[in-house]
Amino acid sequence: MPGSRDWLAHCGSFSKILSPGLRVGWLIAPAELLAKATMCKQFSDAHTSNLSQAIAAHYLTLNRLDATLAVVRSTYAERARVMAESLRRELGSAIEFNQPQGGMFFWAKLTGAEGRGRNAPDFAKRAIDQGVAFVPGAPFFAHDPDLSTLRLSFATVGVEKIEEGIGRLGQAL
Repeated sequence: MPGSRDWLAHCGSFSKILSPGLRVGWLIAPAELLAKATMCKQFSDAHTSNLSQAIAAHYLTLNRLDATLAVVRSTYAERARVMAESLRRELGSAIEFNQPQGGMFFWAKLTGAEGRGRNAPDFAKRAIDQGVAFVPGAPFFAHDPDLSTLRLSFATVGVEKIEEGIGRLGQAL
């Protein structure tokens, strides 16, 4: 969009594409914003680990990022597809969601259909009793939280565990 460079920032991390413990990211932003962000970062933790930065820099020199991204995208897409199928099968009309077009999470909403509950925090407690967890959506709202919302991650486990976990959610609901 013309003129957006003056107010647009882009940030990212190697945590989800290379190694969760690496904790190295980047920020592309207008110079004034970048200077302020750098100052905030320095006040919060002095600097990112030299070893982590060296690992990320070395990895980038190997020119493997495109191949890694292709694998990561394929893996996450498969997991998202399986989670969507499992949610439809196990929770049916009791949940609404949009199929993610990227990222690692489903943002969902309990509908209360079929006499099932609409309160995600209560549902989270029952889910834990079934050995599965999710994040209720209320903390993600700046104001007027919707207690029927929840966030489900498909990033950290394989398709078999996703199917098992969503089955347990179905039992908990």
